[in-house]
Amino acid sequence: MKKTMLAAKHQQRKSAPDHVIEEIKQALIDRRLKPGDRLPSEPELVELYGVSRGSVRQAMKSLEMLGIISIKPGDGSYVNEKVSKNSLNPLAFSLLLLDGSGKEIGEARLFLELSISTILMKKQEALEGILPELEENIRKQQMLIESDASIDEMVENDILFHTLLSSACGNSILENIYNYVLDGFSSKMTFTTLLQKNNVLHLNTVDHHISILEALKSGDYVRLKQAVEKSMEGWAKLIEENNGQFT
Repeated sequence: MKKTMLAAKHQQRKSAPDHVIEEIKQALIDRRLKPGDRLPSEPELVELYGVSRGSVRQAMKSLEMLGIISIKPGDGSYVNEKVSKNSLNPLAFSLLLLDGSGKEIGEARLFLELSISTILMKKQEALEGILPELEENIRKQQMLIESDASIDEMVENDILFHTLLSSACGNSILENIYNYVLDGFSSKMTFTTLLQKNNVLHLNTVDHHISILEALKSGDYVRLKQAVEKSMEGWAKLIEENNGQFT
């Protein structure tokens, strides 16, 4: 372990566990700690920050829950290479608590979806690589609708369509942000899917996905923008018009 990885700094004002978390966060920002690095041992962290073993353990468990580190019994704690899918998603939770308007939600998704789709449209090889999965996803959504499948199955497949796009765009930052946003908006997607199903309008999901896919294949940005806008604005309108029913 590199001695300069973390700097000795005793607790000031913050609670002891928060102090440890903040210092490790700063070390990651400063790149003194990097993905794959092993953290100092528990006794070393106690000495570095002047806190108790219990405070260090609490901080480590919090960082593990956030998906930032992995604790390996008998070996130590390591900075993760990427955030685990099973970890707590603070962004998703904050989106649930924000309770933004349909217009705000639609604008956020439109910005991210259009950015991802525009990047992907310029990467023909990547697009061609996921075409079979996207086409199969649309076929499955149609099948789920016709078989009167559960709302959860429809939403899961709907989200998959969008995560396929984000994973293929080649921008890991956009991919992670959008996947977190989709996670945070999943309850609203469940609500709007139920509304569409009850009003026999659920074919719109398939129609919108087909329009986006065809626009991507055409290489026509204007067509792509129109397809994504129609999809996101339609979704946002459902939320806005039925906001009082949403729980």
